[in-house]
Amino acid sequence: MRYEGKIFRPGPTEYNSYLLQVTFGCSHNKCTFCNFYKDQQFRVRPYKEVEEDIMMARSYYKNVPSVFLCDGNVTCLSMDRLKPILTKIKEVFPESAHTNMFGSFRDIYRKTVDELKEMKALGVEQIVAGLESGSDIVLSEIQKGFTADEAIIAGKKMIEAGIEVGVGVILGLGGAKHSEDHVKGTIRVLNEINSPAIGVTVLNPQTDSPLYGDIQAGTFELPTYRQIFWEETELLKGLQVKGPSIFRSGFFLPNDEVIMGNLPDEKERLIKLSESRMNRYPQWLDKKVRMNGHL
Repeated sequence: MRYEGKIFRPGPTEYNSYLLQVTFGCSHNKCTFCNFYKDQQFRVRPYKEVEEDIMMARSYYKNVPSVFLCDGNVTCLSMDRLKPILTKIKEVFPESAHTNMFGSFRDIYRKTVDELKEMKALGVEQIVAGLESGSDIVLSEIQKGFTADEAIIAGKKMIEAGIEVGVGVILGLGGAKHSEDHVKGTIRVLNEINSPAIGVTVLNPQTDSPLYGDIQAGTFELPTYRQIFWEETELLKGLQVKGPSIFRSGFFLPNDEVIMGNLPDEKERLIKLSESRMNRYPQWLDKKVRMNGHL
């Protein structure tokens, strides 16, 4: 199988999936905190190449339990482009349980429910999408390309179509200034879309991202871990998802201590684990979040 540029595998639910690259880079590629595809020009991979890779994988793997489509935002593709790929995957890998993908709320919002239902019928069970924040202030500042209400509409379209949305959230993304609005807005969106998978990370600015320039210029004040712990706990307290929903949080803390559990059943246990961070790690409380993985 042939790959170009950086390839990012989603969370543990896709650990055994065959990764099929159908786009190169990210169609949006403007998020100020992200450097994943900054040096890669976006383009759609020709169907012939995709088909060749599918057949190559079939000759190599005796069993393909599932397929995951890359790169950063496969939902930008029209159904005219997506349908032949999804159809070919079902034909060549009949044993595959699903064909999931990375996506954006912006492009899911633009699709019709009927198009999403067609994707579901062709094997799409979940789309992994970065919400990052439910605050319109924060979404605008990080140039995410959609509003909180558009994310809610997109999420509800997916629910109607029977497709799950795996949501990513970034603690600290509002900086010191917009922390409360970041948490409040994110709770609202997550409760509305009732995601079955919520992955929460901590802001980890990279030196080659636009956000780093804002930090250097003093227009973005990095949060402390005291704020991060508070945001995590308040987020958990506010979540009223109907479930079942897998909640994971903590990646990019100094020791990457992840807490995980099912909502709503384990909500109180998760809250207690989150609250305990303040007492267990007093040495972190007044330190700013790490840059490039370093305190």
